[in-house]
Amino acid sequence: MVTWTTSGPIGNLTMTYSIDNGSNWISYASGISPFSGSYSWTVPNVTSTDCLVRLTDGITTTESNSVFTINGVSPGSITVLQPNGGEVMDQ
Repeated sequence: MVTWTTSGPIGNLTMTYSIDNGSNWISYASGISPFSGSYSWTVPNVTSTDCLVRLTDGITTTESNSVFTINGVSPGSITVLQPNGGEVMDQ
């Protein structure tokens, strides 16, 4: 969950995130109401210790106070044990 406070006139927000301490930004969502004060974020499946979140209405911009960590989940694997080659299969 991303949360924020607003003051003064603010337009709809666009949310981006970075996994490299702000060198590059990845677009995530737009049209977010600034007055809701929060947005339910589905965290991407990446691994990084240099993550940031940024919110902007095109004029005013704010981002995380410091970097945070996302620990992505490695995909599972499947290994066929039998048949593994050379077997004769009867119908």
